[in-house]
Amino acid sequence: MANLQISPPEGFESPNREPYATPEELITLFGEREIALLSTHADCEELDRERLERAIKYAQSEVDSYLAGRYAVPLAAPVPSVVMMVIGDIVRYRLTSGDVTEKDPITERYRLAIKWLQNVASGLVDLPCQGLDEGNAGVFADAGKRDW
Repeated sequence: MANLQISPPEGFESPNREPYATPEELITLFGEREIALLSTHADCEELDRERLERAIKYAQSEVDSYLAGRYAVPLAAPVPSVVMMVIGDIVRYRLTSGDVTEKDPITERYRLAIKWLQNVASGLVDLPCQGLDEGNAGVFADAGKRDW
């Protein structure tokens, strides 16, 4: 069987939008050395920023595919921190290229991230501060009427 490679058509660009996570945020979450190793897929201390940013875009697309049924995507700023952390777990897993075992913490965190996304998609979990109708935001208390 031939090795099939799928790539976007020439000139195709994803919509220009702010990423849900930045390389700097992933470095803060997982450490510079780990992100550099994963982004270069070699024992290298230098970060492959282009590869990392591409992985973030792909992870954001994956996240959007789960959220699109309940939320307008791309999400409006500020994006909840939990979404940034989920992006980080997906990016980390995808950059390993399958070089992790089933028991590896990277694999487990990826599974938990996908489970959380499935729960958001099904309505079991809501995104904090996303999708609130301005007219219905906040708490309303009604003391009732007085009968005297």
